[in-house]
Order: sequence, then C-alpha cells, then structure tokens
Amino acid sequence: MRFLISLRNKESHYALPVLQRMKNFEKRVLFIEKNLNQKKCKYAYYHSDLKGIYLIWDFDSNEEAAHMMLELPGREYVDINTEPIMEYDSTVKNIKSYFELAMKE
Repeated sequence: MRFLISLRNKESHYALPVLQRMKNFEKRVLFIEKNLNQKKCKYAYYHSDLKGIYLIWDFDSNEEAAHMMLELPGREYVDINTEPIMEYDSTVKNIKSYFELAMKE
C-alpha cells in the first residue's frame, strides 16, 4: 500500500533554539534518506515554503505506517497527515469497470 504523508512544522518548532531545530532536521533527513535507500520511502518533496515535506511511502500495512510515524525524529514538532493512495492506472481501470457495470443496470 502506498501512502502520501505530509509533515508540516508546528509553531512550537520555530520556538525551539536554532541548534535544536538543526539537530531535529538532521535526524529527520537521515531517517528519510535511510528509508529512500531501502526503498520504503519512494519519493520526497519539500513544500515550496520549506516548512514541510511530502513523502510517498510503500508499506505492507496500516500498522507499519503507524510504526514509522512513531520512529520519526522530532514528530512532536510536526503535524502529520497520512493518506492512502492508489496508482493512477489501476484506479482508472477500476472506475471504468464500475461505470461499465452501472451502465448494464
């Protein structure tokens, strides 16, 4: 299962001393790069304002996704939004099948 995960810095992040923010950033980058190399994280894109990141992950279950969230460095300073997503081609195929069935009724 693929998930789109958005991490957005909370205001409490900006209240931290710069050194602490830098350490959190470095830990998070190492975590994401490790998972990119292991092919668990498929893509990483920063928000254009640099206050957050979009990640596409490939998990075997919802539980695995939840476990990753618990491992995320500095998670207490980010808002996390997790959305399950589907491949475009398979989704279009399924929608077409639905319409074909609906037209027969």
